[in-house]
Parts: sequence; C-alpha cells; structure tokens
Amino acid sequence: TVGVDLGSQTTKVVLGPAFEYEIVRSVMGGHSTPSAVTFRGRQRFIGEQASEAKSAGCDTVLHPGRLLPGMMGAGGDDDDDVFRDFYRFELDGRGAVTVEYDGSNRKFEPSAVLAMLLGRVRSGVEETVERLGGSATGEAKAKARTARYALTLPPGSSAAAISALGDAAYAAGLGDDVLVLDAGRCAAAAYGRKWSDGGASPSEEEEGGGKIVMVVDMGHAQTTVSVLRPGG
Repeated sequence: TVGVDLGSQTTKVVLGPAFEYEIVRSVMGGHSTPSAVTFRGRQRFIGEQASEAKSAGCDTVLHPGRLLPGMMGAGGDDDDDVFRDFYRFELDGRGAVTVEYDGSNRKFEPSAVLAMLLGRVRSGVEETVERLGGSATGEAKAKARTARYALTLPPGSSAAAISALGDAAYAAGLGDDVLVLDAGRCAAAAYGRKWSDGGASPSEEEEGGGKIVMVVDMGHAQTTVSVLRPGG
C-alpha cells in the first residue's frame, strides 16, 4: 500500500507496512513534494522544480487538487479563491486551466494537471522501492505497479471530484484499484493502528463507556476536524 496525502501546499507519500512505512522523498531529498506544476516555453516542471522555476514568465498551477469539481466553491464558482486575481493562466468554471505551453495556449482538465503531479509521485515510489529492496529498476517498477495507492480528499468531496482524482491516478500509472478516502477516515485508521493495543492515548474523553477523540488537521489552506469513536 502507498499512502498519498494531496495537500494544498505539499504532497506527502509514505509506503505501507511491507516497507516499514518509509517516507518517499522528493527529487531533492525532502519529506514532501510541492503541489505545483509550472509551464515555461516548451518545458514543464513538477514539484520542487516547479517551485524553483516560478517567475513572471511562467504559468504555475499551485494546489491542483482544488481544481477538482466542487472544491472551489458552490456550483463551481471560484469566489473562495483569494488568489484568482493573481493567476497568469485562465481558469474556467469547471476547473480547467489554459496555459501558454509549447508555443501555444493549451487547455488542461483538472485530472490532467493532477496526473502530472501523481506521475512524479509514482516515480518517487519506484525509486524508493528500488533503494530499499536493492532490486533492479524493472523489478522496482513491477512492485510499484502492483502496489495499491490510497489518496486523500477533504471530507464531503463530491462524487465528481472522487471520479476525477481516480482518472488522474489511472492516467499517472497508479493502476485501476486506487482508494480515494476522506481525511476523517484516514485519521480514524491511523489512530486505530497506533492505539489499537489498548495503551493510553492523548486527549481522550470518556462518554457512555467509550472513547471519543478529536483529531485536528491544520493544513496550509484548510483545517479539518474529525470526531472519532474508536471501536464504536
């Protein structure tokens, strides 16, 4: 299993128990990859290279996950996006972006932009599996292809957003058996794995004989609060 947290500013990737939950490092050795894609001339930069390539002459798409259906505001309206006036690229009501690329204006659907980012994620997974397993590149790619990816979206994401993310994952080569989970379910799974042995856990409240746990995920663009009842 490969877990992918698509954050607003950075994307974090971790391998499953078969690889002792190893963090997949970015191209430059970081623990996360910037959620960014930059177009400049005939070049396309992804992740840290996209952040470094940003300039007045580039079209940079930050936090591509917010382009998914229903993420920008009610009815696809982008009223909640305070950075809209500063974009160099065109953004339509469906989240598609039009950028200057390879000498012409090119339009990319949200799933296409996300596929670019997820393609970089897949490459990082293959390199990490190869490093940990000491296997040949072909073997590492085979292991990465058979791994099941789990991607996160904010709670309450629309069916269209889930479908578009699945399309992006398939286009990026992550397979057709991708799990798309909301952040609340991921928090519950992580808490259950860590504290399932019955040991003492932080900040617990007893109510009706069961534990109630509040998990607060403070991200760069939004804060998600999940209330969990382990085992309930």
